[in-house]
Amino acid sequence: MSSRGRSPWRLLWVALAAACVIAPAMAATGGLKVVVFEVLEDGTQERLPGATVTLSEPNGQFQARTVITDVNGEALFPVVPVSSSYELVVSMPGYASTRLTQVRVLADQVRPIPVALAPEMNVEVTVTGRRQVVELSEGATSSTAISEEAFADLPIFGREYQNALSLAAGVQDTDGDGNPNVHGSREQDFQMVAGGVSNVDPLTGERLSSINPDAIEEIEIIDAGADASFGGAIGGFGRINYKSGGNEFEGSFTLYFRDSTFDNDAAGGRDPLDYQVFRPALYFSGPLVKDKMWFVTSHELIRVDQPIDLIGGADFVQEVRGLTNFDQVTWQVTGKDKLQ
Repeated sequence: MSSRGRSPWRLLWVALAAACVIAPAMAATGGLKVVVFEVLEDGTQERLPGATVTLSEPNGQFQARTVITDVNGEALFPVVPVSSSYELVVSMPGYASTRLTQVRVLADQVRPIPVALAPEMNVEVTVTGRRQVVELSEGATSSTAISEEAFADLPIFGREYQNALSLAAGVQDTDGDGNPNVHGSREQDFQMVAGGVSNVDPLTGERLSSINPDAIEEIEIIDAGADASFGGAIGGFGRINYKSGGNEFEGSFTLYFRDSTFDNDAAGGRDPLDYQVFRPALYFSGPLVKDKMWFVTSHELIRVDQPIDLIGGADFVQEVRGLTNFDQVTWQVTGKDKLQ
């Protein structure tokens, strides 16, 4: 009887003890007051109303809450359970967002949290594309352009422009005579135009004359898909654009020299041949009337001894003597019309 009488009292004492333990834990709350501002160029601070402040707890013990700052730039979270793992995210249009982690809430205190926002830096990239229209009536053109600077830097032998033609795709000059073939066509099927004038011998179909490379501005080789402006051949086409001068004077002097002293002996133990290559060249250009008329003059002396080795016969030296002259005056008649 006595043991049964004490049982309700024991349950009461246990409930009271549990209430004393739980009550302080439930009462452990605090608050946060987030102050959002911008630091101006003069060092002063300006409050930012309308900023979005989101408070969350990564462990899920607190439901995320969002508050908009008032006219004083403040966002108040008055009742928040005590914790040291809160996260604050502050954002506003035109400003870079700011994230604070490990924000601590103290019991029975409203803790101020200052947050400075910086203006957002935006980089705008505009990409403009244009649709390429494919004309079914026109074929694709395959061409190679060699500029004046590229020609001067090319590791080619001699000063003939023909030595640079084989650098284009499909162009070959196996015998090295300066008359290339394109995609297997005959040498006579290659058409070269220099300054709008054909440089092809009408009798042989091969190159007509040498050209001083100092006067060349660009060489263009078209090996496929030439338009109607080209004609006179069924193989490849070439076009040489001469320099037209400018408003500044410029000139150059070059000397190409070769001597048999620097060469090896003839093959088969035969006596070596004495030969020499001597090619001085002078180039000069400038204005006759500024912005209206210009001149270009280019001259080269050619003295070439070409050794010829004959199998089973006597070797000999072939002499080539000549002079390449190029003189041009360009007159800009109007903005669209030019006379050379």
